[in-house]
Amino acid sequence: MEENGLRADKTTFTESKMATALDGGRMLIAIDEIDDSGLAERE
Repeated sequence: MEENGLRADKTTFTESKMATALDGGRMLIAIDEIDDSGLAERE
């Protein structure tokens, strides 16, 4: 899933999230920044 993330300095970035169910009802959530700096050049 891709969404916009918000940094502490109020700037935004495109992020990718992955959630995995673990034993005991716990969840592991991984968030990675996606480098979309070249996307504006292609539009």
